[in-house]
Amino acid sequence: MKNKIALVSLALVAFGTVSTVNTKPAFSQTTNICPSSPVPTGWVVTGIFTSFTQCGNSNSFNNMRTITRANGNSSLNICPSSPVPTGWVVTGIFTSFTQCGNSNSFNNMRTIKRADGNSSLNICPSSPVPTGWVVTGTFTSFTQCGNSNSFNNMRTIKRLF
Repeated sequence: MKNKIALVSLALVAFGTVSTVNTKPAFSQTTNICPSSPVPTGWVVTGIFTSFTQCGNSNSFNNMRTITRANGNSSLNICPSSPVPTGWVVTGIFTSFTQCGNSNSFNNMRTIKRADGNSSLNICPSSPVPTGWVVTGTFTSFTQCGNSNSFNNMRTIKRLF
């Protein structure tokens, strides 16, 4: 009987120990960085704001950046200073006077989308064309990629493989 109790106790302790082990730490998908820090590969700038204390005593405005990990198949709105990650394309350009600092500029935001899993996409002329994709046509949109008055200002790309 004592052996059975000891065995059950040992099993409960072992199970409890195994079930509480954290095998992988959780990583944030969004964080704020100081202006001196480079944007890591695979991350994009999704906001710019002012903090007079977070990165030292600063008297400058728009001195902080919010960065977001670019993963998944969703779209992201990024600031114009942000790099476009490899495999992502620019699908829209629009205006926000607050998201990327207090800007008086028009067409100061870009919408990006991961090119994976699609057979064709419509992209802005400023967008990179990912490896394995080709331009199959052009068309006109006066609103999708900023207020443009030029014709054939959009490109359709197709995935080859």
